[in-house]
Amino acid sequence: MMCTDTATGNGFTVSKASFTPFTAGGPVTRDTPAAAADSYSFTDYVGTWGRHTSSLTIGADHSGTLLAGGGCCNSIKYTLQYDLNDDGSLAGTVIGQPEVVGYNSSRDSGYVFQFHFEQVASDTVLVSTNPFDANLPDVNWCKDGKASSAEAGCGA
Repeated sequence: MMCTDTATGNGFTVSKASFTPFTAGGPVTRDTPAAAADSYSFTDYVGTWGRHTSSLTIGADHSGTLLAGGGCCNSIKYTLQYDLNDDGSLAGTVIGQPEVVGYNSSRDSGYVFQFHFEQVASDTVLVSTNPFDANLPDVNWCKDGKASSAEAGCGA
């Protein structure tokens, strides 16, 4: 796929294998190549991730949980089975029925959350589809719940 800004002539081409930005004058060269999504391995995702009142675990055995919400009154806990996609992103499939407290909507068994890495300010964050509503913006997760910048969106 190719996208071009008609006003400037700048744009990019993207495929499963690559992302190539260009300017009206030709391809953009980089001193340091950008990491392609397919450069991530499953072990890059393994660990404990957090965000405000929520946690995510991805085990080396491809199992884990996603706890969204938290606190006394509103939370959803999913058990997930993770698989690496061909493009280096991660799919987390809901196994069984979620544990729901307070909320009256959740994803059923078989629903697939999508995960990928993005650079936000000085942090690399894990981004997932929204646990509450696929029509809401994606959510950011920080390794061990920590981020060096407020822009990462993982804190309170």
